[in-house]
Amino acid sequence: MRAIELEQQSDLSWIEALSRCSRVGLDVVLVTVLSTSGSTPRDRSAKMVVSADAVYDSIGGGQLEYLATSHARERLLAQENEPEIKKFPLAAAALQCCGGSMTLLFESVFSNEYRLVLFGAGHVGSRVASMLRDTPIRTTLVDSRSEWLEKSAADEKFELSKKAPIPEAVRKLLRHGDLVLVMTHDHVLDYEIVCAALNVKGLSYIGLIGSMTKWKNFSRRLKRYGFVGDDLDRVTCPIGQKLQNLKQPSAVAAVIVAEIFSEVDRSMSRAAQKSEEMSSNLSPLSEPS
Repeated sequence: MRAIELEQQSDLSWIEALSRCSRVGLDVVLVTVLSTSGSTPRDRSAKMVVSADAVYDSIGGGQLEYLATSHARERLLAQENEPEIKKFPLAAAALQCCGGSMTLLFESVFSNEYRLVLFGAGHVGSRVASMLRDTPIRTTLVDSRSEWLEKSAADEKFELSKKAPIPEAVRKLLRHGDLVLVMTHDHVLDYEIVCAALNVKGLSYIGLIGSMTKWKNFSRRLKRYGFVGDDLDRVTCPIGQKLQNLKQPSAVAAVIVAEIFSEVDRSMSRAAQKSEEMSSNLSPLSEPS
C-alpha cells in the first residue's frame, strides 16, 4: 500500500520505467532516437518513456524533448497505436543551436486491462473490489484510512495522504481511459474528488454514489465553479439506482458492478468499431502485374 505523493518518479531509467508502467497497467509512449545528423544532444538509440503526467529518461532535453513529449501525449489521448517516425531539424523545429537533426520513433504501449479507480474503501467500495477479482477490470482503491485499505481485495491500494491537495492527488492518480467511482465516507471529499476528476481528460466513466438530492447540490456548486452541462453529463449519479428496496452493501455493490461491466462492454464495442473503420479506410494492396 502506497501513499499518493506529488513527486513523479522521473529518475527511473527508460527500461525501469517501461517495466513499472507495464506492471501497473499505465499507458505510455516509448520514444527512440533512430538516427542523427550533424551536432545533436544525444546519440542514436537514446530512449525516453512518456506517460500522461511523467517523463522517464531523456533524449536530450530542451525544446526537442518538449516537442517530442507533447507529441507522445497527443498519441496517448488519441489512442494512436501505429508506430510513427518523425524528423526534427533542431534549428528549425526545436529552435536549438546544435544545428543537426534527429529522427525519432514513437511507439505506443497500451495496457489491455481496464482500470477502475474507487475512491472509498468502505462497505460498498470494498465489496465492489472483491467482486471484480479475476475479471478483465483491474481495481485501484483509494482512501485516507489505512485500516480499511489493508483488508480490501483491490489489486492496487493507495493511501490518500493528508499532505497532498485533492486536485493534485487525483490528477496524478487518474489517467486516460480510467473508470472512476466516488464513494468516500465524506460528502465534502466526494465533491472535491468529482470536481478534480472532471478536470481529467478522457475518463471512460465517473460514477458518484448518493441520492438525487446530493447530485442536485453538487451540480449547483459545480456550475458556480465553472462547469457546464456537458461536463455534468459525464457524471452518473445515483449509481446503483435500479434498487428500490434492497439497501445492503453487497446488493448495492452487485448493481454497481453490473453497471461497470456494461460500461466496459460498450467501450469494447466502440473500440472494435473504430478498428473496423480504420481497417476499411486502408487502401487495398494493388494486384501484382
